Amino acid sequence: MTSVLISGAEQQAAGVAEAFEARGAHVTTVVRLEDMPRVCEEAGLSSFDAYVQLSSTFETQGSTVVDRVHDFYARGVLARFPALGAALPALTPTASVTFVLGHLPAEVASRDDRDARLSLTKVLVHAARADAPQARHSFRVLQSDATSDAIVAAALGESTSRQELEERLSDLDYADWRVEVLGLAFLET
Repeated sequence: MTSVLISGAEQQAAGVAEAFEARGAHVTTVVRLEDMPRVCEEAGLSSFDAYVQLSSTFETQGSTVVDRVHDFYARGVLARFPALGAALPALTPTASVTFVLGHLPAEVASRDDRDARLSLTKVLVHAARADAPQARHSFRVLQSDATSDAIVAAALGESTSRQELEERLSDLDYADWRVEVLGLAFLET
């Protein structure tokens, strides 16, 4: 039986947990990120086959746009770091980690913000790989509009969306990119 750890906003976490349970998975859900260290310690080493880190839901605070964006990053994006840090010891060496990005309120959202959140998430992935170099964790990043079924499929390694593929290819140097693209072309013919 697959054992899954989910963290994030309660309503979305419940939907994702239900989708995993429909596939026979055992699910542990953490809504308050400050509970992650305790939950993971109680679960023990190598307890989870997958970790899905959803976004948090909260009202940004501040009297200016700068203050609200700062609050969003401090309590949202950067809160992902200690949550994953607490989860790493509880993940199996081959666990999948799926990040579902959040989004800023419309009045302060921008393409630059999305790119910054994605970049910070990639920094988090590199840090996690450095902390667990012996592990072979797989990492995926999904947009905030991903459905529960799409999140589960990504976490179980069942799908690769066009966006995920584009993001993976954008990180490669030319030689690796060429091998990847030619391999995909070969698979589709």
